[in-house]
Amino acid sequence: MKTSLSVALICLLALALASCQIVSGDFYRLRSGQTVSGPLMVSGGSSILEPGSRVTGSLWVSGGSVQANGSIDGDVRITGGSINFGSSAVVLGKVELTGGSVNISDGASVPPVQYNIFRLPAPIQAYVDSI
Repeated sequence: MKTSLSVALICLLALALASCQIVSGDFYRLRSGQTVSGPLMVSGGSSILEPGSRVTGSLWVSGGSVQANGSIDGDVRITGGSINFGSSAVVLGKVELTGGSVNISDGASVPPVQYNIFRLPAPIQAYVDSI
């Protein structure tokens, strides 16, 4: 049973990440006027979202650092690493911190940070809740 559950969780995670743009270990810049359609995952490295840039999905930070000055339509989830919301940053969803650090500059439109002990990605959590 545990093996079947593990395989199912891995498959669900793969499906969730298939539509996700992933940045790993490099420098990444989302320029003003550019849009990432869907979620963006930053895993290591350094990333900058310039003022006027947009992520239409959620932003996941798993290690590394992000300077967010653009708009994020979904949630921001930080599980290690750091994020700095500049004065022009806009987050329409929640900001959840499981580990790492968050800095919010004056003028940023960012909701209060929610601190979590541990959270699975939504598709996997939904599957776990259903069994």
